[in-house]
Amino acid sequence: MNDLSGRNITSSMFLSPSSSSTDGAEVASNLMDTSETEVAIPQQDQLSWNVELISSEPSASTSAGKSKDLLSSIYLTEARVLEIIDICKEEGTYSLLIRTIGQVFSTAGALMMSFRKRRSVLNLDSLTKEDLRAIEADQDKDLDSMEEDEKVINRISTVESGVALKPGEVTLDLESLRRTYGALFAIPETPFQGALIHAVFTLFDSAKWDLECLKVYEQDENYLNIFLIVLEIPFLGSDDLLETVFKSFCRAAAVLPLAAQAKMARVVAKYGAQRLNELVEILQQLITSRVVVGQVSQDYCVNDDDVVISATKVMKVFFYAAILGGRSSTILDDNDQSVEASDDHFLQGSVGRENKEPKPMKEDPLACELGVSVLDCHKPLIPFAEFYNELLNESIEMERDFTYYRANQDRNKFSFMNYPFILTPATKALGLYYDNRVQMYSERRMSALHSILVSESEFIPYNPYLKLKVRQIGRASCRERV
Repeated sequence: MNDLSGRNITSSMFLSPSSSSTDGAEVASNLMDTSETEVAIPQQDQLSWNVELISSEPSASTSAGKSKDLLSSIYLTEARVLEIIDICKEEGTYSLLIRTIGQVFSTAGALMMSFRKRRSVLNLDSLTKEDLRAIEADQDKDLDSMEEDEKVINRISTVESGVALKPGEVTLDLESLRRTYGALFAIPETPFQGALIHAVFTLFDSAKWDLECLKVYEQDENYLNIFLIVLEIPFLGSDDLLETVFKSFCRAAAVLPLAAQAKMARVVAKYGAQRLNELVEILQQLITSRVVVGQVSQDYCVNDDDVVISATKVMKVFFYAAILGGRSSTILDDNDQSVEASDDHFLQGSVGRENKEPKPMKEDPLACELGVSVLDCHKPLIPFAEFYNELLNESIEMERDFTYYRANQDRNKFSFMNYPFILTPATKALGLYYDNRVQMYSERRMSALHSILVSESEFIPYNPYLKLKVRQIGRASCRERV
């Protein structure tokens, strides 16, 4: 038989072959009575059970008291983490801290509720009786099941989701989170680091699927908190965290919805130039390491590396955060660049007249969501040169990348030209060269086809080629002139 912590309870009574049926029934009755006996629980295990939402017996307190105990046990706060650290120091072992971090940081619902700001909606006095009864009913269920934990977390998150947040506001208390990380990483030898790495890797492995298939952010915008919590981990650029935690973070953050990316950019823009520069350097380090160890061949290039692609997409969020945090000035353009559709527009590429008017500039969806423009920013939070990656630019095959850029209908192909902030001016110039060559060939084909189809009786056939006649001077004349 198992107790609440999952450890086996063994009995000193065993049935022997010589035992009578009466003795066997008595022993069996004693074994059944062990479920009602009280077991002394150490203080360390008692606190860990509270963190894991496990209760040994129903509480006899009021509904408000039950709800308050439940709310304090399913997520972490600064005070709770400091309490766990003090207990671990008294016990001489950090096993409780390791189990707690592994439990909370591997569960999206528990981590999403951690380190929240104190809001009036979270005050139990403001909750309705229906909410208190719902939370109390969830507590009375079997809390050993992970499904029940998810129901409780989702219920409390639903109660809080009624709060209207500003575009750049989150429910996460960043100052409290940073103090908590400072206390954790002040522990000698950081014994919890292995559990943290494994938990976060497991978390984002499932988060990518949840974002793509279950659309969890549309259900609760507080899902962004798990990304911000991991983004605040100190020493995120170390070798142990870079190839595990940060790599999985980029893969999950790359599939965030547009609204979530915009909110993350607004939050990161408030970090300051130093912290933003550190995050960009970590991304550059990850991209550089992948380019160095990558086996680039004719069939495989950097455009096919999912880690490089994910890191570039995350760097795009930081790029617009630098614009938001910098100084910009709005320039009003009175020139209408909109091109009206005409009959010739539908004939382009075959026989129609190509429109020579300047085409409107392609707008980035994230820039439109944030309401910013790169051209309006005259002093970003960090220099634009910090986003260049020299080694990546040397590895990019511009011919193939430009082909992917032109094939807009094929969304499976990734092109760095859609992320020009990471390209150096030399690489951008090469991309413009290919674009001009394509336009030149297209104009030549258009002119040749136009000259063939236009009636020769009314118009003089148009020759798309420029003919130059150069008179050659004879050698004798050249000698005389010399």
